[in-house]
Amino acid sequence: PSEEGGLLPHASGAEEGWPLRAAVRTPTFFWIATAFFVGPLAQMGMLQHQVPLIVEAGISQAVAATALGLTAGLGGLGKLSFGRISELVPFRYAIMLCFALQALGVLVLFNAESIVMVWVYVCLFGFARGGVIVLLPLAVGHFFGLASFGVIMGTLSLILAVGNASGALISGVIYDLLGSYHYAMIAYMCLYLIAILCIFLTGEPRQYVEPDAESS
Repeated sequence: PSEEGGLLPHASGAEEGWPLRAAVRTPTFFWIATAFFVGPLAQMGMLQHQVPLIVEAGISQAVAATALGLTAGLGGLGKLSFGRISELVPFRYAIMLCFALQALGVLVLFNAESIVMVWVYVCLFGFARGGVIVLLPLAVGHFFGLASFGVIMGTLSLILAVGNASGALISGVIYDLLGSYHYAMIAYMCLYLIAILCIFLTGEPRQYVEPDAESS
């Protein structure tokens, strides 16, 4: 029997799992792809513009630059921690927590009126951003097994990369058009909520059944 917190439910050997052609037709793949598109889009939209975002909150540029370095450093701690968290709680909850902490960090910065709130943002967002790079390969193994792990992971990584590249551009465009990053931050909080909902909708992992075996 499978466990919700396990990485490879239903898979008793390295060859078991979903082929790419079958995996991409499942709602689970769609929800994962959507979550790991909009979540990284919001993440990179914040990270690439973090210094002017913090400066816009009334904090000095020197502090903003320091905060950027600390945000990157905390990502390493997040990578280690979310790997462990994914073993302790139902797997979907680990991904949802990752996106939820990032959204909370954006909310804190959106309302920041002091340097203390900026550091709270840095701790929340920096820590949680490290989880994404760890949780995507774990999600592939968890939901689709190892049979086509490389090609499924490569497909989802491409989707994630497009999201990453889009985020920085979108933040810049919104600022140029509207004169403030606040509108981008509102949009990103909404995107994180969409990512959380998508992960919730993935459901339980299912074992792949060959079409011939299914019809017989």
